[in-house]
Amino acid sequence: MQNKYRLLTFAIHDLNPWGGHDRSTLEIARRLSSKFPTQIYTYTLEDPLGKSAWGPYDHIKVWPELRKPAIFLTGYFYLNSIWRFNLLPKIKNIQRPVIHATGACSFVSDIIQVQFINATWRKIKSKLEKFELQGVSKTFQYKIKEIYHNMILNYDIWIEHQVFKKQKSYIAISHQVASELNAEFGIRDRVHVIHHGVDSKTFCPVMENVLEREQLRKSLGISCDEVLIVFVGAYARKGLLQAVQTFAALEPNIKNKTKLLAIGHGDLDFFKQQAKTLNIETHLLLMSSIKDIAPYYRASDLFLLPTLYEPFGLVILEAMSCGLPVLVSRRAGASELICDGKSGVLIDDPLDVNKLAHQLGLMIDNPQMRKKLGEQARLVAEKRSWDQVAQEYATVLEPLLLK
Repeated sequence: MQNKYRLLTFAIHDLNPWGGHDRSTLEIARRLSSKFPTQIYTYTLEDPLGKSAWGPYDHIKVWPELRKPAIFLTGYFYLNSIWRFNLLPKIKNIQRPVIHATGACSFVSDIIQVQFINATWRKIKSKLEKFELQGVSKTFQYKIKEIYHNMILNYDIWIEHQVFKKQKSYIAISHQVASELNAEFGIRDRVHVIHHGVDSKTFCPVMENVLEREQLRKSLGISCDEVLIVFVGAYARKGLLQAVQTFAALEPNIKNKTKLLAIGHGDLDFFKQQAKTLNIETHLLLMSSIKDIAPYYRASDLFLLPTLYEPFGLVILEAMSCGLPVLVSRRAGASELICDGKSGVLIDDPLDVNKLAHQLGLMIDNPQMRKKLGEQARLVAEKRSWDQVAQEYATVLEPLLLK
């Protein structure tokens, strides 16, 4: 095997089983390392299973680990890849590896897994910024952070234009991303669509963890007869603003028996202020991102993600694997795996709060509907294993790796 294939290098800032981008790349790299000679090129690597569980991959640590300001994290990694993969092989007179990059992190790459397109996000972000509650003003600190984040966003877009070239190959994590590659960069050839997968043993239904569910709900202050809606991800981009407004628009009799749990990151004070303005502060629970998210899916009754931009949304597939009924935007790439009304409910317009509240109210008020949707969601997730995803990746990568 070692003589048949070239070395495959996964280039990504960080690799671990916690974040969405990181987790998907790690799951794929683990499995492909048993088929191809593999190395991982990152700032950090966390793999609780260790190399012995998979193939013998090597790890190259990018040093120094420059993280702040954010431009250093992306910029140094980007420049270091030129030295590591272009100049060093020439100096040593060796064949450089085939570089699989996650996004535009590496200047040198042969195949790019596209999980996010900043140029598309900038356009949608401007629409989202107009969708705000009247009477809620942004703090000075919030505005300064917004200016800084826009600077980083523009820098990332510039990097994308340096890296995303037509002569390379691409793996898009959804048909939506494939369309965006064509729209933003004119790239339509050598684009392979491979959806993410899920570990259906880790993300399993509540029937296998009844006591865990009861204890976690009790710790959250959720009674057995209340309906708990869970939202997971970056508050702003994934639609917490829409979720909060939707919750406020529910009929009083439905609202009174329901709570909304948001797990992720964002401006906590901003969303607390909005909940207070809408008089739902006792119904909204805000939590920071956590590594072990599966128990919180199992403790919930319904998953909500009214995002304006989500290239895939691994959290959607994880919730489905836990047997949760999902109410998600069609603008999430994972919606491509959902049959509307059968394995989930799809939102046409995430900004149409009244219609969204009507759909959400129907699901809250109908336990039997939720049960059927959750059962079908689980069946969809079981068919999308990481083993299946890795096999699809191997089919794409093998022709590039053959010597």
